[in-house]
Amino acid sequence: MIFSSYIFIFVFLPIVWVGYHALRHFGAYDSSKIFLVLASLFFYAFWKVEYLPILLGSILINFLISLTIARGGMWRRDSLPLGFSKLFLQAKKSTPHASASFLATEGGGQ
Repeated sequence: MIFSSYIFIFVFLPIVWVGYHALRHFGAYDSSKIFLVLASLFFYAFWKVEYLPILLGSILINFLISLTIARGGMWRRDSLPLGFSKLFLQAKKSTPHASASFLATEGGGQ
């Protein structure tokens, strides 16, 4: 599913828009945010489910880094280099898989 596809414009977007605003209307503000996150994950998994673990791993790493930064103190000073190290490690681990998937879907490397 891409942003300009009919299924996105006429099915996915209206369902997510109505669902989000319905949850907010009934006061479920936290649930509306969770709904948007789950809808986003569904949107990206709809195209290629193999990329979902990479996205979830990135979300988890960013969340853990933000918790470390929010703690403050000595950890705040050390968390930025630690965060970049984790980010580059994750990128190094996932790049061969993403490159192989891209080449397979685009017909490259032949």
